[in-house]
Amino acid sequence: MNWYMRNHPVPKYMPKKETRLLIMELKEILAVATMEEAFFTDPATTKYIRDTTNVWRETWIIKPLKELIKRYET
Repeated sequence: MNWYMRNHPVPKYMPKKETRLLIMELKEILAVATMEEAFFTDPATTKYIRDTTNVWRETWIIKPLKELIKRYET
């Protein structure tokens, strides 16, 4: 978890329904970012794209999304 999130907890005034909707959207974005359902032209191309973008996606997209989801679920 980064410095900002550690030092700025989730606001207490955020409605529970709003929090649930936010978590649902974040999980949907996470599913897209992991490319679990992705398919490009053929399986070999799909595997190549997943493999070559994995480090970038894990570092810059997936990890921060997981941190946000964890932050709002607690």
